[in-house]
Amino acid sequence: MPEYETQTDEKVLGEWESILSGLERDLTLLQTNGADAATTARLAFPAGALPRVSGPIPAHLVARAQRVLDAQTEALTHLQQALASTSRHIAAVRSVPQVSGRGASVYLDAVG
Repeated sequence: MPEYETQTDEKVLGEWESILSGLERDLTLLQTNGADAATTARLAFPAGALPRVSGPIPAHLVARAQRVLDAQTEALTHLQQALASTSRHIAAVRSVPQVSGRGASVYLDAVG
């Protein structure tokens, strides 16, 4: 193999390893700390940031990339469930009538 191709292959391999490591760190960080502003500011790949690579993913990294994708998909499912639950809670809170005037008592039937 010519030296140029070897150097290019090593560059692409390094880029993909760096990307996968960053995505794995991001997943761990989000799973540990949640998606608050302080955590998202520390992500290797913030929302909308696309990594740049010089070539296709090397074959021996495909399984690792698939594990990252599977973990991201699982995290997305959990986030969608949390969003649905939070939306139901917000709807319940908003269903309580607003009270005007001071000193008015408000009762919320939390049982039935």
